[in-house]
Amino acid sequence: PDTFFASGSGPVASGLLDLVGHRAPEISILLLPMVHFDGEAENVPNRTALCRRSVLASFTWRRRQPDYFRAQVVVRPRSVDYIDGHRAWLFETVPWPSSQHVVLADEWRANHYGSLFQSRSWENLGERVKDTSMCRALERMCLCSEGEYAKVR
Repeated sequence: PDTFFASGSGPVASGLLDLVGHRAPEISILLLPMVHFDGEAENVPNRTALCRRSVLASFTWRRRQPDYFRAQVVVRPRSVDYIDGHRAWLFETVPWPSSQHVVLADEWRANHYGSLFQSRSWENLGERVKDTSMCRALERMCLCSEGEYAKVR
């Protein structure tokens, strides 16, 4: 996969469940903006061991503006007949658009990464900004799984 859901403010206690669980019951669809990491894959020599093993560390520049046209859709299954990742078809009894909530990129987002095989560029989404949040999150996960997170925290 080249797209990963991420909390804009960093790790949250229940992960993705926090995204849906704290919404009002009448909210059936959440639209998460996609942020695009693009350009050529970088070769950064001073990475931690985990970052050297992760291809995500090769893409640390993303476009500033979120992409709501390609937004990722998160749904409550009881309300939706079909989803394809970017669109949802609601049951006829579910009111729209009042059942939809647009999530801000600072809250949750879908990180979309470039390709190792060809360079992608999303120039229409503004300037590029440095963003190493996914690599930091991977490092935390690795340290937690190895029981070392408490030591360095």
